[in-house]
Amino acid sequence: MAKMTKEERELLHRRRLTRSADSKMTLISKVNATRQLMQIHEDKIIQGDDWRSTYRLPELFGATERKKSDLLENLTETVFKSTLTEEYDMAPAAKAIMKHFDLQSNHKAAKIDAISSAVDYGTGIEKNTVVFVEGSQVPTTDRLFLKHEGAEVVTKYFGQAPTTVDIRDAFPDPSATVDHDLHGNKGMDWFYERTIYSEARFFELFEDESLFDTSDILPTTWGGVQQMGIDRLDSKHEQEEKQEDEPKYVVVFEGWDIVNDWHVVYANGKEVYFGA
Repeated sequence: MAKMTKEERELLHRRRLTRSADSKMTLISKVNATRQLMQIHEDKIIQGDDWRSTYRLPELFGATERKKSDLLENLTETVFKSTLTEEYDMAPAAKAIMKHFDLQSNHKAAKIDAISSAVDYGTGIEKNTVVFVEGSQVPTTDRLFLKHEGAEVVTKYFGQAPTTVDIRDAFPDPSATVDHDLHGNKGMDWFYERTIYSEARFFELFEDESLFDTSDILPTTWGGVQQMGIDRLDSKHEQEEKQEDEPKYVVVFEGWDIVNDWHVVYANGKEVYFGA
């Protein structure tokens, strides 16, 4: 693709997001209908059996929960075994590493959430990213509160950190039939993930002016957020927490373009980051 200006890329992001949103309208309507049924089930559940009901939401709900349980019980696992004497001690060490990875990376929880979404809505997405976490470490004492002076900065975790992407916040290339296809034209050329931030949280995360250009970002009201592609039904708690009339929200689309090797952040209609 020829070199594009920032304004041209912003138009491209907008076209892509519109195409992706249009392509998954049927899926989103199914998701919203399923969520409404779940809420109805939770509201109408009764003690004991009611055999007069011909449409038994509790039974449907229980069937999906059993499906999730069956899938989780039969998940594949990596098991280390040693057959040579000199390698005998390596198996326990490898098992310990895998257990540490599961605990630190949120891997198992993300997989459970993705499977749960697949059972409920037909699609589940697990995203694997690499994270680098640093933290302060002080000598161990019996005191509850410790001074920060003299604390040593250490690496707490550096590795993969899987997360689950809500399918309503995923905007894939609608022409793709598979996620990855290095040998043909069926793969996903681009993908965007949506996150909604409050104004304060957005400017905390993207405050580095050497990386992000947030000078043109104007927070919007929740009504404005909905016009930017919010195709989800909020829960009852979310609806109560939203401040409808105050401009306090920023909708961020983080995008990856595999063909052009782009990594972009597009917020409230403006490109705030462009890199590889």
